[in-house]
Amino acid sequence: MKQSNFSVSRVWGKKLLNRPWYLLLIASILLFTACKEEEVASNECQQELDTKNFQQVADNLECSTYQRASANLGLAGFLFTNFLEDGASDNFRHTLRIPDDVQDWQTSQQKKYYDQAKQLTGDSSGDMYEGQTRPKEDTEIHYFASLASLLAQTYIELDTSANGKVEESEIQSFTKIQPKTTTGYGENKLVVADWFQFVAADNIPRLFNVVTGKCQYDDSSSDYDFNGVWSADSSADILDTACGLFSPVQVGLNNVSGQCNVIIKVESLQQMFVEGAADSSGDVTDFLTGFVQNITGIVHDLDSLKIPADNELRSSLNEIQGDLDNGGKCNTEDSQETDQILKLVSVSSKDTANSYKELNTLKTTDVLSSSDNNPTIPTTFLYSSGSGPGDKTVVFSCNNADAMDARLIFNSASGYIANYGDASNDIKNTFSTLDNMIKDKDGQIIPTKAGDNKISFEELLCMK
Repeated sequence: MKQSNFSVSRVWGKKLLNRPWYLLLIASILLFTACKEEEVASNECQQELDTKNFQQVADNLECSTYQRASANLGLAGFLFTNFLEDGASDNFRHTLRIPDDVQDWQTSQQKKYYDQAKQLTGDSSGDMYEGQTRPKEDTEIHYFASLASLLAQTYIELDTSANGKVEESEIQSFTKIQPKTTTGYGENKLVVADWFQFVAADNIPRLFNVVTGKCQYDDSSSDYDFNGVWSADSSADILDTACGLFSPVQVGLNNVSGQCNVIIKVESLQQMFVEGAADSSGDVTDFLTGFVQNITGIVHDLDSLKIPADNELRSSLNEIQGDLDNGGKCNTEDSQETDQILKLVSVSSKDTANSYKELNTLKTTDVLSSSDNNPTIPTTFLYSSGSGPGDKTVVFSCNNADAMDARLIFNSASGYIANYGDASNDIKNTFSTLDNMIKDKDGQIIPTKAGDNKISFEELLCMK
């Protein structure tokens, strides 16, 4: 497998952040102000809004939801007049009045006020507003709150230099993805072990090393853990007893049938992510999921406002949504290679387990394309003392030879182990980060399905 260059940061810059948002906002302002059927009644609340006493209006339960939501937009820093200023499109962070020291969206005042504006104008019953009839002016405010929230989150999360521009280096910093030119990037090195796992009719997992002629299993236990790790201090000679399969091994041919598992040693992995990326890898999918959910809310607002399907606003938003929530079926080099590593991650055990029987295993066909060193997978196993008349040969007939499994073990400072959470840093960091990338905050795997308002890591790689 070739080393992946992970062009995600360039894709983001082209598809998400360099969109003509200014033109979209101006078009929205012109559209909704031009087609207003009537002005909101001029009352005390409206007068306070006009004089920018936003907090007073937001706190006044006598004001309409439209007025209170408008006040929350004002508190967040979103004003139509800001977008009419000279240079408004040159620095969206300034235009949205986001202070330079605001770097965390989840704890920001902007998120608080945009969320309150959306809740006042439709969000309280969910994104679809089922069973709820909203006034036209509420729908318009909800539209702008969703659009402004989307933009504010983008610049708070990504524009760490607070200069109103999102640079490729800032996106790489956010995603924690490293270019393959990084010193020490490494390779995906998967090696076939000298031993293999064999499970005969008695369902006892044995390890046989056909290079050294040794075998091992714990015959005193009824709770076998199937870990595949060779313990050097508990081995016996194959030709003595064949680990209990023969008593003793006979002169000539000895044949035994069972399930065979090739043992694959994960020696090293590419350093796709910076050290410690696993601690914040969920930020990426959370950000993208929020992005799509805001666009979904905007689309529903356009439906409520009866904006025609061929309107420029709809086509722009539909394109952005489709680029993100794409189903992850793009077959690019990055997605193909990452898919193979994700297959390893999805079956691998991060923590120690009482039994690994259903863990750390996958088809040998999935191993081949995951390695940069092209391991040769054996299909037959035998051990012989020689070819003379008194020699002994043990042939292991794998009844799963056509679809043999591979069992993964992981390199660590103390030798090979069965869980990657205690493996060497390169394995632990890459696997842990990818494991977090494919799961939501509740630890559930994010489905890769087009149009489900969720963004999986595979979909991120397939952004057009």
